[in-house]
Amino acid sequence: ELRGRDQRYRQLADAVPNLVWALDLSGRVTYVNRRWIEYTQRLTIAPHEWAAVLHPDDLRRARSIWHEFPMSEASLEALRLRRHDGAYLWFACRWVAVRDDEGEITEIIGTGTEIEQLKQVEDALRESRTRLDTALRYAGMGTWIWNMATDVVELDDALCQLLGFPTEESIRPARTWLEAV
Repeated sequence: ELRGRDQRYRQLADAVPNLVWALDLSGRVTYVNRRWIEYTQRLTIAPHEWAAVLHPDDLRRARSIWHEFPMSEASLEALRLRRHDGAYLWFACRWVAVRDDEGEITEIIGTGTEIEQLKQVEDALRESRTRLDTALRYAGMGTWIWNMATDVVELDDALCQLLGFPTEESIRPARTWLEAV
């Protein structure tokens, strides 16, 4: 029965389009699915070898998550993982603690869902917003959003400057904003 469960677990892990791995409490990889092997071309990772898989800029954050992990049940973080050809792609990585009957963590199961396109869209959106903000500032214009349910207006930095409001006071009651206009 135990072998049957183990086989079903491995088949399930191989069937999903995500990277799947299991870690012991030292941080050593004890299991990887087929997608992980295809992506990294690694069957195992020792605790000191994570620098070869994680982007250098994400390594400190990942170590921090690892040290804080026993305090939480699960964690979700966007990290860049190194593909076998050296390219780094963004993944939404999730870790879940597996506990024994006494409630002690026995291993950690991790998954990674590729979010590279999402990150590219976020970067493009952020760049577009920066260009729009610059254009509005140079044109002496700004933008605002009025939440009619709360009767609050949120002003961008350019409009705050134009109306003489401190930028840290960009959220104002609609009445105050209309008086200034």
